[in-house]
Amino acid sequence: SRHRLQKRQCVCKGQDEKIDRDVELYQSLYQRFRSRSRVEQFLEENQFANHTVIGMHIRAGNGETGDFARKNRAILNISQWIDNLSQRVQTYIDETLQHHSKKPPLIYVATDTPSVLGMMRTSPLGRSVRILDLPDQERAKEGVLFGEWGAVLSDGSQCLRGWEHATTDMMILSQANVVIAARPSSFVQSMPHALVLDRAKRKKIGGAAAADDDDHYAYCEMDAMASRMWCWDSFMSWCCTGDTKRILQ
Repeated sequence: SRHRLQKRQCVCKGQDEKIDRDVELYQSLYQRFRSRSRVEQFLEENQFANHTVIGMHIRAGNGETGDFARKNRAILNISQWIDNLSQRVQTYIDETLQHHSKKPPLIYVATDTPSVLGMMRTSPLGRSVRILDLPDQERAKEGVLFGEWGAVLSDGSQCLRGWEHATTDMMILSQANVVIAARPSSFVQSMPHALVLDRAKRKKIGGAAAADDDDHYAYCEMDAMASRMWCWDSFMSWCCTGDTKRILQ
């Protein structure tokens, strides 16, 4: 996770080789994922290639207590939060995406909390943009798939299914044009973060050829109440000039 940074001394400078190795690792993991065919079938059936896809991760806890509650990570007013989220994303679509791409927007949501999906689909954003999630996704009762503070699952196959479903969500997020971390979570700061910013980098390097590429790439984060959203199109801008003032404890 990213801690608050001193702008005068960016710890990310000189890390290009490390960043490239991360991208290579995540690309390799994607290619080797045992359920990659399920991911690619989902992308094709929902025509990701013909849309500007916004991949959104929402770690809301699904009633989780324990460490999640101790660190004050729960959404206290979920209705207001959804309203704020809807406004921020719609504004981003209207003021940014429509100026960079002719492709219609499509939203994919990865979340541990099923009720969030229903609320999003009935929000103003959900009425204007199609919102997808992965069908038959297995979500834990309280947002925890692998146990916490010594708790374990006695059924190994159940644990494996939980891991596979969560990883499938991560793989789909990593194929989005814009990745939004709507809540603080290291889940989205791994493969999705690395691959979307790598595509943004490659488009810049492509020069004239990339100018014809009708795609827009960015990584975004929100504050605790989804009242503000920040977006970046490079790892360095995210790491060195980002100012979300949030620390993942």
